[in-house]
Amino acid sequence: MDRYKANMINALTMGALSLWMYYNSFEKDIILLVPMVLGVLLMYFSNGIYYQVRSYSNVAWIVTGLAALFLARMIYYHAQDEVSDHLIYYCIMAATTLFSLIVFYLQYKPRPKNDQKMMDTFFLTVGVLVLSISSYDSQAQSPLQSADYKVETMVQDTLTDTLTIAYGVDYIMGKFDPATHPDFIEIPAEYRDKELRYLRKDVLAAFIKMYDAAKESGITLVIRSATRNFDNQKRIWEDKWTGRTILEDSINAAEAIPDYEERARKILQYSSMPGTSRHHWGTDIDLNNFNNKWFEHGEGYKIYTWLKEHAHEYGFCQPYTKMGSDRHSGYLEERWHWSYIPVASVLTDEAERLLQNGMIQGFLGDDTADIVDMLHNYILGISPACRPK
Repeated sequence: MDRYKANMINALTMGALSLWMYYNSFEKDIILLVPMVLGVLLMYFSNGIYYQVRSYSNVAWIVTGLAALFLARMIYYHAQDEVSDHLIYYCIMAATTLFSLIVFYLQYKPRPKNDQKMMDTFFLTVGVLVLSISSYDSQAQSPLQSADYKVETMVQDTLTDTLTIAYGVDYIMGKFDPATHPDFIEIPAEYRDKELRYLRKDVLAAFIKMYDAAKESGITLVIRSATRNFDNQKRIWEDKWTGRTILEDSINAAEAIPDYEERARKILQYSSMPGTSRHHWGTDIDLNNFNNKWFEHGEGYKIYTWLKEHAHEYGFCQPYTKMGSDRHSGYLEERWHWSYIPVASVLTDEAERLLQNGMIQGFLGDDTADIVDMLHNYILGISPACRPK
């Protein structure tokens, strides 16, 4: 086989393996394509490789070259503080990259055929070993994949203090930014929809364990809503109050319901007043779909059935069960809404102790908070299973 064809095959092989690495990495940053492109060009323009594609030498080149790309990926993530310090792993990667450079040198030196075959076999073996480690790191050690990475250390301090700290009124009413709060963390893309979202670190760790268990049963849980602070809830509430957002049953609240108390009660069927939502706390999540009927058939039924049977094993409960079943006030049933009991129950107690209806203000229609008794009918209007004594 001539040099042109051999180099083309090598380049295509390197490119295919590089793309495989890219799509299996735990974040698909465009910057990672740079070392991949360089690797492909290196394979194509190299003068030192043998031009018999079926030889050990070409395979060893491809494997060691790809190992070098993995090293570039890991260095990049380490610089971004996205991976833990696996010193042995880095040493193996660095050594393998060095081996690939040695191959460049040795390819030009004349040597007996047996030595050549021994050297190629050695590099091929080392390269495959490193690729296996790299693949494991990409799949099993991605951030938060099994709640053993990154969050694990963060969560310990949070869990230690969960039952002892006083959260305070501002926390309970969502008057903080979860993006900068030390107890919160961004939810990785694989666990949520496309919108950037945050949760408490301990809640996210618990959710990931539940996610992994559900996955083993063929269930995929997708977080559709998580932490919403006061400002976010105010936007949702006022959009419904003014009619900019049409209500669930196709009603324009501003036009159809002129009475403020009646309008507030209508919106409160599914939406909280700002300062009263459990989503402020970073303990509550909405999963997969916002329609109760979706959970009655097909995929939705399987998800809801699994959650009812297993969510409690991971600390989660459904706060808004069917009205009249185990509660008699508050929001209508929300099969998508799940709450992390170990923290949320503490915050519920704190809300009962610290909040008063008169404190719920700062938005359109806030004068109805006392009329509808937000504290007792809505904040405390949850399933008893979510507030164990």
